[in-house]
Amino acid sequence: MELLHEIANKHRLKLKTYNLVNHKYRFVSQVEQSDFLFLHHRCLLEGYVMKITDNCLVVYDERWMEEQNPIVIQRQEVIGDFDYRTYATKVYGSAKLGEYVFNSPEHKGPTLLVDAIASSIGEAERFTSNSLRASNKYENKMQFSIKFNPGIAAGCMIETQGFGLADNLYYAYSVEQNPTKDQTLLVLRTVPRW
Repeated sequence: MELLHEIANKHRLKLKTYNLVNHKYRFVSQVEQSDFLFLHHRCLLEGYVMKITDNCLVVYDERWMEEQNPIVIQRQEVIGDFDYRTYATKVYGSAKLGEYVFNSPEHKGPTLLVDAIASSIGEAERFTSNSLRASNKYENKMQFSIKFNPGIAAGCMIETQGFGLADNLYYAYSVEQNPTKDQTLLVLRTVPRW
């Protein structure tokens, strides 16, 4: 949390955090990285997401966001067709940091090499599992438009029903509101179940 406060204050941003654990590090090094690139990498290692909006640095636990109650969308609510894509051949089966290897409970595939230094087995496990999850979370993506709905924003959970094999729980990572066309475009990704 000290890192977040330091960088937010340095850039005159208000800090907003949601469901974070205040992990203590023996040391961290920021070498030839901008503050926000450095912070983005630290957040990824911890399973957090950061964004800057309305003069605020916002950081939240991604798993916590993914546990929120979903908005149900039925197939008949979709305007036109939907686009569903799978990228199963582009996922990793494990992540490695030093000698520590974390194996995906869901996938087989190449090993992701994690660019970090861990000072304990606990840190290595946290960093590798979160890095693997972040790399694999876009395995399945879906996109469609519905009638204008200003109550849906990026970060919402969406449950699709009536889409056949594409029925699933999704995280809305991009939402475009277009009131002139009376449409909301949703770009979704599936939620890793581990």
